[in-house]
Amino acid sequence: MTQPSPPMTIDLLDGELYVNDPYPTYAWLREHAPVYWDAVNELWGISRYDDILEIEKAKDIFISSDQEKGGYRPNLPADPAMIGIDDPLHTKRRKLVARRFTPKAVTAWEDHVRATVTGLLDAVAERGEAEIVYELAAPLPAMMIGDLLGFPHDMWPKLMDWSERTILGGGGPRYATDDVLNAAGEFFAACGELYAAKSSLTDESLVKPAGRLRENRRERKSARSAVISKIAL
Repeated sequence: MTQPSPPMTIDLLDGELYVNDPYPTYAWLREHAPVYWDAVNELWGISRYDDILEIEKAKDIFISSDQEKGGYRPNLPADPAMIGIDDPLHTKRRKLVARRFTPKAVTAWEDHVRATVTGLLDAVAERGEAEIVYELAAPLPAMMIGDLLGFPHDMWPKLMDWSERTILGGGGPRYATDDVLNAAGEFFAACGELYAAKSSLTDESLVKPAGRLRENRRERKSARSAVISKIAL
């Protein structure tokens, strides 16, 4: 007779889980606890494909905009960023920036991306070695996202720093250290300055289409908050 598997206590937001080969844990979850209650973080972990697909379809039940137990972050009220809202508003906002990511629009960035990658590689080529994350993998998206949003290119080290510090807070209140909060405040302040600077200009940054949320005077204040959240995200 097969003995039942002993229960496991899994912290789904523990970074060490994902660094140290999470696949045996995934397998255990699928087999023994496909709907797993993570009591540490007060969230449910769903591990079977069909269940995830059903949840994705049930948009009237499973929402991203909850203001009590949390939207896309546990125990933190959802903010007005695009992933913190539900349809039909979510789709409306996606359409505002979608044209920046068509095949034609993305292809227009190819030479710039290639030049950036070449520059990163050239900077470490003479040494014959590199710290792959901090010298190549992390700077590249910081540079590209900053350029897409319209930040000055030389701000990318600061953008990377803010991103690395604030991402720790995504796990909920227990991860919201003073450093996380300070970094988030600095980042949002920079996003607000970018929004103010770009709102009156004609350029190709993502801030301009996002700024079209300001459909009338009454919506302007809430739209500003939404756009700044979108930039920060």
